Amino acid sequence: VAELSPEESEDILFKEAWLTYFWRRALSLGIEVDIARQRLRFWIGRSAHSPSSHDAMEVEQGLTELRKLRIERRLWEASRSNQ
Repeated sequence: VAELSPEESEDILFKEAWLTYFWRRALSLGIEVDIARQRLRFWIGRSAHSPSSHDAMEVEQGLTELRKLRIERRLWEASRSNQ
């Protein structure tokens, strides 16, 4: 496992927080509930340790999954319909 620079570590921590936020919102709005519950648990569990190069790959996969499932767009649509 390669050493990360402070900037890389900060970037990974930010992306983990972002993923946690999006999956929490998805769960609260009933979007992909089973996946959201599982991913939320996963990302919350990741927040307790120092980032590694392996974590960098996982956050990129996590962000790709959000895009493929269109979670961000679906959250936006759900928030617009609740106004």
